[in-house]
Amino acid sequence: MSQRRQFLSQFAALPFVLNVNNRQFSDEKVVLPSKNKKDFFINQYVYANKEYANLNCASAGIVPEYVLNNFQKAILEYNVKSPYKAWDDWQEERSYLKKELGVFIGAKASEIAFVRNTTEAIDTILFGLNFEKGDEVIIGKYDYPFLTGTLKQLSKRKGIKIIELDFHPEEISEEEIIAKYANAITNRTKLIAVTHITHRESHLMPVEQITQLAHNQNVRVLVDGAHTLGNIKIDIHKINCDFYTSCFHKAFGSVLGSGLLFIKEAQIKNVYPLHAFGFSEPDAIEKFENLGTRPFYNELAIQQAFKFLQWFGQSNKLELLQNLNNAFYKRLKKKANFKFEEPITVTGNQSIRLIGINKGRMIKRLKEEYNYILKSTGYPKHSFLRLSPHPGISKKQMEKLAEIIAKIAD
Repeated sequence: MSQRRQFLSQFAALPFVLNVNNRQFSDEKVVLPSKNKKDFFINQYVYANKEYANLNCASAGIVPEYVLNNFQKAILEYNVKSPYKAWDDWQEERSYLKKELGVFIGAKASEIAFVRNTTEAIDTILFGLNFEKGDEVIIGKYDYPFLTGTLKQLSKRKGIKIIELDFHPEEISEEEIIAKYANAITNRTKLIAVTHITHRESHLMPVEQITQLAHNQNVRVLVDGAHTLGNIKIDIHKINCDFYTSCFHKAFGSVLGSGLLFIKEAQIKNVYPLHAFGFSEPDAIEKFENLGTRPFYNELAIQQAFKFLQWFGQSNKLELLQNLNNAFYKRLKKKANFKFEEPITVTGNQSIRLIGINKGRMIKRLKEEYNYILKSTGYPKHSFLRLSPHPGISKKQMEKLAEIIAKIAD
C-alpha cells in the first residue's frame, strides 16, 4: 500500500470532529426524533448563539447541526474519491432530490438546475438571453445591486435600455405597484425583473400579478427569489414566471455555494449557458450545470437541509420566526423613531425604517457593545435595520434587543 493510501485509510478510520463555539460536530449519524420536534429543531441552531446573536440570516443563514454533521461526512468521502466517480455516484440521488424539490416549489425536475448562488442564477439568465440594441428591461429601484450591475454591463456591451422604476414598495399599495409595471411596458420591452421579497424592506412583491400583465404583452419575467426558499411557501408554476432564481444558504438551512435556477421548460432553448459544453442538448436544463469540477457535496447538503426542513415543516419554522419578530415588534411599535411594515408576519424577515437615526452608528454599537449582529441597509433618504433571526434565537433575546435599540435611539 502506498504511503498516501495508508494515510487516507488511517485518516478515514478516525472520527471527524469540528469545534465551533465550544460545540463539537462529528460525522456520526444523527437520528431525527419523532417526538419533541420543536425542542430538537431549535436546539440544532443554539450552537451558533454563544458568542453573539446573529440576526442577519437573510445574508447567510445558520446551518443546523444535523446538516453540518452529514455535510462533513460527505466532504471526507468526496475529497478522497475521483471527482468523476463522485459525480457518477451522486446522480441517482440528485435526480430524486430534484423531483422532491420540484413538488416543494411547484416546478418540474426538468426545469431545475443547481448553481452556486442567486447571483449566478440571475447572471445565467441575463447573459444568456439574446438581447439586441434598444431592447428594454424593466427593474425597480429596490432590486438587488448585483442584478442592476449585470444589466449596466449589458447596457454598455449590447446597448440595452434599463427602465428603472423609482418607488418605495412599502409606501404604496399593491395595486399601485402593479400599475407602475404595467405603465412602463413598451413595444421594446423584452424582460421584467422583479424581486419576490425585497432585501431592504423585506416587502413581499405581487410577482404573480406582475407576471400576468407582462405575459399579456409577450414580455418574459425573471423573479429574484433570494429570500424565499425555506422562508415562505412558493409555487413557481402558479406564479407562472419564465425564470426563478434563489439560494439554499439563507432560510433553507444549507451551506454556502448552493443556489437554484428555474427555467420554464419552453424557455430553456432560448437561454445560452454561462459555461458552454459541446455535448449539451439545447432543450436540457443540465446545460446550465456545466461548471467543471466543484464541491459536489454542496448539493448533498441541499438534500440534508431539505430533509430536515420537511421533517419539522416549513410552516412550523415560519411560525417560530414570526413569533420572534412579534416579540421584538411589540416592544418598539409605539416608538416614534421607528416605522414597521405591517403586517410583519408575512415572512421570517423584518425591516424597521429608522427615523432620524444614524444606521451605521446603531449597527456598530449593537455589535460592539451588545453582541447583536443585524443588517443595515437603505437608500440615501431611507434607512433600515433588517432582522432575520434563526430558530436558535430566544424570545428573551429579541425583547432585550428592542429595549437596547430604544435606548440607543433616545
